[in-house]
Amino acid sequence: RTASELDSLGSEDVERQLTELYNQSVQNSGVRIVPGDQLGPHHLLSNYWQENPFKILAGIGIPTVLYIFKGRNDKAHLQLQSKLMHTRVYGQGVVVFLLLGLMGVKGYLDSMGQYITEAEANERVEDMRQMRLQLKERLARDKRLMEERERVLRGKKENSMEHQTRERQLQNVDDFEAQMEQEQENSGDDQPKSKKPKKKKKKKVQKALEGPVIVIINEDEAEKLVEDES
Repeated sequence: RTASELDSLGSEDVERQLTELYNQSVQNSGVRIVPGDQLGPHHLLSNYWQENPFKILAGIGIPTVLYIFKGRNDKAHLQLQSKLMHTRVYGQGVVVFLLLGLMGVKGYLDSMGQYITEAEANERVEDMRQMRLQLKERLARDKRLMEERERVLRGKKENSMEHQTRERQLQNVDDFEAQMEQEQENSGDDQPKSKKPKKKKKKKVQKALEGPVIVIINEDEAEKLVEDES
């Protein structure tokens, strides 16, 4: 089904279809489902044979070799070396035969699959459903974390832009104040230069006052001054 078709279905229909798909997946995973919640003895033996072929080989081969040695040991006319040699030859043949038989049965069982109960199959389906739900929750959590991270990064970027704007404004204010101070210093330098000529004039007036004073009067006043002096 396509995504649009799944969206059109209800949540219950989607869950039911997913459960059917999970059941098909379990059935096609190489198992044989036995109705009920318990396996029979032959089912357990088949599963054990499939999982542990070498244990079965050792369990059958070792007693068989011991039985062969016991049979050779009953013959008094044979020396110990001959008994061991006969046991090795017969035992090796028996073990090879058992190994081939066990591996053939194991190959057949592997092709058919293990036996599991219906309850175990349902547990596997439930595990698949739980894994799907956990995956959805993890994806949603990762999405929230990504959104939170983007929001934090966006806020930091805005704060950095505001900080840069504030720094630029403060720099402009500092530049303006420096310019005003420079203009005041320039105007201060110009004012003493204009006052210097006035000081020179004042000094000239003082020097003129310190020298002899010449007063200009008319003739009548001069005659009176002359008579007073005489």
